[in-house]
Amino acid sequence: MAANGGGQKQMTNGVANSSRPSWSHDGKWLYFTSSRCGRDGSGETRIADFHYSGGSSQNIAPAKEGLFYRTARPDSVWFHNFADGKTHMVFKTDKPLDAGISVSPDGRWLLYTQVDG
Repeated sequence: MAANGGGQKQMTNGVANSSRPSWSHDGKWLYFTSSRCGRDGSGETRIADFHYSGGSSQNIAPAKEGLFYRTARPDSVWFHNFADGKTHMVFKTDKPLDAGISVSPDGRWLLYTQVDG
């Protein structure tokens, strides 16, 4: 919807949960996490499947060249590169990651929180 509250438009539909929306760096795309599985004919592109880790996406952080995302099990941050479509692990930690990751505006830094106690 517009920042003034007008022009509301539903972006997803179906029985699946969709949450944690975020804009792409250039404002052309919308990213979100979802409990849907399989292809539903919506034209949406799946970036990652979190079922393999036994966890679910906790947060996403769009960057100019791709999308950072965090998984709960294992506690790790991944990066999906839009240019080549490949995904790689950025880092994994033995301490639980807390909710929230963010990329600096210039894309050089990744900010996250973890539980140290």
